[in-house]
Amino acid sequence: MFDYIYIAASNSSKELKAKSDFVCTGINDELTIQKAIETCVKDNKNIYLLNGIYNIDTFHDFHDQGPLSSICIPNAHREIRIIGQNHEYGFQKKYDNGVVFYVSEDALNTIKTESVDVIRSTWTDAGIQNSSSLHMENIAIILANNAHPIRCIDLRRT
Repeated sequence: MFDYIYIAASNSSKELKAKSDFVCTGINDELTIQKAIETCVKDNKNIYLLNGIYNIDTFHDFHDQGPLSSICIPNAHREIRIIGQNHEYGFQKKYDNGVVFYVSEDALNTIKTESVDVIRSTWTDAGIQNSSSLHMENIAIILANNAHPIRCIDLRRT
């Protein structure tokens, strides 16, 4: 059985927000998500994202020789599950249903020449031997534009 830490988006319902461990504000939601992930690793739990739009507004230096990233999965030496509540297959009607990480134009405009990541694992010298396994479901990453070099999920050093 999996034990989860629940995260609500700023546009989640009041009922869901009241039952959540973390609630995002709609600005720099990557910071709240990162705190929740660190708590998940510390408490040996997993992450459950409730439906809504999670705004990714900047990229951070996680001081591990890796590229700038909005969210960095720590080395937990176990599988970490990050599960979205649900989403419509193919986003046929609109993109703002289900769990959406929306990378803002402001965030994208900070990218200079180097590539950055939306989500990545912590970089190690040893690679996969000392890292985590990542299990993700029902999460979409939407970019405000496609004019910048960016990796949505970078697991090269796991």
